[in-house]
Amino acid sequence: MKGSKLMNILELLNREELNELEHFLQSPSKKNSVNQEDIYRLFRYTQTNKELLKEIVYKYLYPNENYKKSKIDKLMSALLKRVQNYIGIHFGIEKNDSIQEMITLVDFFNKRLDNEKERSYLEKAKRTLNKSIKKDKSHYYQSFQINEQIIRRDYLLQDKHIGVSDYDSILQPLDIYYLLHKLEYACFFLSMDRFRKPVEVNSIIELLDAIKPIYASKGILEIPLINLNYHAYELLKNLNEADYWAFKKMFYKYEESIPKESIRIFISIIRNFIAWQYNHGQDHLVHEFFEINKDHLKQGYLNIGKGILPTTFINIVTVGLNVKAYEWVFQFLNDYRYKIVGAKNAKNVYLYNLAAYYFACKEYEEALNLLKANYEDLFYKISAKRLELKIYYETKSPILESRMDAFKIYIYRIPKAIILDHQRSKDNNFINALRRLHNPETAFSDDRLDRLARKIKSTKLLSEKKWLIEKITELKK
Repeated sequence: MKGSKLMNILELLNREELNELEHFLQSPSKKNSVNQEDIYRLFRYTQTNKELLKEIVYKYLYPNENYKKSKIDKLMSALLKRVQNYIGIHFGIEKNDSIQEMITLVDFFNKRLDNEKERSYLEKAKRTLNKSIKKDKSHYYQSFQINEQIIRRDYLLQDKHIGVSDYDSILQPLDIYYLLHKLEYACFFLSMDRFRKPVEVNSIIELLDAIKPIYASKGILEIPLINLNYHAYELLKNLNEADYWAFKKMFYKYEESIPKESIRIFISIIRNFIAWQYNHGQDHLVHEFFEINKDHLKQGYLNIGKGILPTTFINIVTVGLNVKAYEWVFQFLNDYRYKIVGAKNAKNVYLYNLAAYYFACKEYEEALNLLKANYEDLFYKISAKRLELKIYYETKSPILESRMDAFKIYIYRIPKAIILDHQRSKDNNFINALRRLHNPETAFSDDRLDRLARKIKSTKLLSEKKWLIEKITELKK
């Protein structure tokens, strides 16, 4: 049973959800060929016992029967279907969505021709919706649903005249809902194109730029969530600093009224842009990045469940070390070492980043010892080898040349299916630059150092660019 589809899904549910699932399994269900009590007993067994071999589970459930693999498989399949039913209900419907419930009741009473109750619930839904502070997409869609009921009641059934102002007020929530969807997807695809891999975004840009004046004339762009999304869109479209500061100012202005799911999207855009600027040599923003990291950690914006992702972890450490906030970084490493989520090997993530900390503090022996760990993830394996070369350069180790040769061979032997071409090029260019930097003829010639610096700055695909420039600066002093 360990590793089965059933157990893999059960392991993803938290304690509250498992408790709800238990009650769900006790509720009546349509009859099938598997006894409902047996399904419930199998679930209880998975929650109270660690021994999950099918034969042992079968003996517990059916102590007086000989083992039948087909029977336990059928029981597991039945429980899996019930778990999937629960997930479909639990995650497919918003919990405590009283407005949606009222809209459903309005529709029900309309179809049952109970006009009094229909009117009562419709007014109640309108009042409840108007009280909401954080207006997300569902708010505007529910507003449209309420307007739909008004259209049917007042204009279709009572044959009232529809004026232009009525038309606009009825359909405006649908316009807002549509535009929010369009902007969110535009920001998603633009983020992909700008920060990860090329995406065709020209048609998206043409449409949103064309419809912007139309929505502006209706005052829709003044709605906080629309305003923020358009600022995010402009930032991602242009990738300039002026748009960044305008978007950030707008974000903090409306932060209290932004739905939680939108906050995460906007935070991601802020962080991706700052990281992009930083990676493109805009060092003046590194302190801005550090302060953003601290603020976002404090606000809990970076949390995924009870921890943070490995990419976020290394980002925070790297930026903190760049501003020389060594004590803060060390405290962060200790506070979050057991809060890394989504990693194949969280210990490797911690060890590599601790090694980076010791390297920045010039405690090279400590760093080197940590790099001897068996790094499973290719990213950390390559990063560890690169950091190792930097240590050998800093300590003037006689094995630097042989290690550079070994690293070059290693990255060329990695199959194309595993490593991206641009990453291979970045590391290969790093080795070439380090080899020239290590060459005595370069080290003692300002002219050669200047040429190397220009070469490094103009090379787009190059790992450790900032460190290489720092080493050239030190040699010229």
